[in-house]
Amino acid sequence: MSAEERTEGNGKLIIKGLPFETNKEDLCSFLDIMDQEIVELVPWHDNPERCKGHGFIHYRSSEEAEAIKAKSGLEFEAAGNCRRVKIEDFVAKQGKRPRRKNSDELNEAPMREQRNFTQDDESKREVYVSNLSFQSKEDDVVAAFGEYGEIEQVTIPKIYSSGRPKGFAFVRFATEEQKDAAIEALHGSTLNQREIGVRANKGRANGGQRKPRKPQRDRTQLSEPVEGCTTIYVGNLPWKADEEELIEIFRGYGAIKNTRVVRKSWTAKSRGFGYVEFEETSAMEQAVKDGNEGSGLESEGRQLRIDYAEPIYQNTNKEEGDKSYN
Repeated sequence: MSAEERTEGNGKLIIKGLPFETNKEDLCSFLDIMDQEIVELVPWHDNPERCKGHGFIHYRSSEEAEAIKAKSGLEFEAAGNCRRVKIEDFVAKQGKRPRRKNSDELNEAPMREQRNFTQDDESKREVYVSNLSFQSKEDDVVAAFGEYGEIEQVTIPKIYSSGRPKGFAFVRFATEEQKDAAIEALHGSTLNQREIGVRANKGRANGGQRKPRKPQRDRTQLSEPVEGCTTIYVGNLPWKADEEELIEIFRGYGAIKNTRVVRKSWTAKSRGFGYVEFEETSAMEQAVKDGNEGSGLESEGRQLRIDYAEPIYQNTNKEEGDKSYN
């Protein structure tokens, strides 16, 4: 539907609370709309395929509008994400919008220094895959790209806080020729119902203007404990150490409420440190004392760094924090 055709209708509705994974087909099915052209989803500026959480419906009659608004307050699901939507008449905001800068003004604005990239042996054999479906797994990527050469590694970065894929991936081939063949064949192709972009990896970022690093804390000195603190920081952990290992090391100090080993979001491998939250302050104090006096505490021949820390779950509900280990 063209812009002129839309304005000839009786009006416009706005639908809010949509999952970011929403697509027109699923939304039209939910709203019992036959013509997808009357639905306009608002995308993110940096990801046109991802809904920003709201959209517009250009209705042709008051009866059609009322039927659509009857769905307001119901739960709508997209890609496993279920949210309650709100549908109402669209009312344009009053007031004058700020004038957009013209091209000359934009050219006069100071340019942000761009980051530089350096190619190494690995990145020269890698492709960057954009617009990847959030449902795509490593096996899906291997199946699509494996036809063009031997794949050494597939990396699908994820959001640390949720574990959800970020929508892109890196694929490393055994040779540059195989990488070039994959770009030639797969750029603009479809994988799991999404048109993907495939290009050579720029390399490792190593430049651009960055904020100066804050001076690091002297690790030979203990931090000031937070009032009511019962949590310790445990550094220099063996790479294979997990939460159960922390429980075994500190079980003797008293009841343990929570443990956590911090991991890299894109590989889930340990970053070499973690936290232990005790039930009692006295247990925490003794663990800190033993970890900083004499030979300290060890795990698999590595001397652990023990310090005070803030609680692991500051914003988590009680049920999630009621795990106890005796």
